[in-house]
Amino acid sequence: MIPPREFSVFTFQLFRFVEIKPMYTPTADGRADNIFITRSYDASSHFETVVEDVQDVWRRVMGKDLVLKKREVENVQ
Repeated sequence: MIPPREFSVFTFQLFRFVEIKPMYTPTADGRADNIFITRSYDASSHFETVVEDVQDVWRRVMGKDLVLKKREVENVQ
């Protein structure tokens, strides 16, 4: 957006977009009925929180922490 000419060169506008949406969380951990549900996501969710949720579900399903490590690449010719 280009400011009108009467605005100073140092004038700027801040825009704030606010939207409220419900966030849902599972009511049980899933161990009793083997139904494992993640929390709901929204557009402002960050990758870090999604990874934490995936790790939480993995821990509930498998009973141990998810360990991610770099794999060695094999040269296939």
